[in-house]
Amino acid sequence: MGKQQLKTTLHPCKSPSVWSTLSNDRSQDTAKKVHSQVQQNPFFVIKRLALTKDAFKGEVPLVTGGRTNVCKAMVSTISTLGGNVAIPSRKIKILNDGIRID
Repeated sequence: MGKQQLKTTLHPCKSPSVWSTLSNDRSQDTAKKVHSQVQQNPFFVIKRLALTKDAFKGEVPLVTGGRTNVCKAMVSTISTLGGNVAIPSRKIKILNDGIRID
C-alpha cells in the first residue's frame, strides 16, 4: 500500500469558520485539534487534505517566505499535528514518516 503525498492548499484567512470547507470527514478531527492554533494565528487554513488510511506526509507550499510570522504559524500548526518540520525555501517539509490522524 503506497503512501500518497500530502495535497494541501494554504490560504490567508480571517475567520476559523473556513474549517467548514474541509470535505474529508476525518479531517474534521484534525480541524478540531488545531482550531485554537488558527484562532491564535488566523493567517492561513489547511483547506484540503488527501489522507492515506492513517497518516499523511509531504511538502506544503508556502504563501510567503520561511522567516515570516505566517510561515511560523503554519509550522506551529503542523507541529501540533505531530510532524517534524523543516523549511528548505518556500515549502514546509514534513520529515517524519507521517502525521498520524487519530
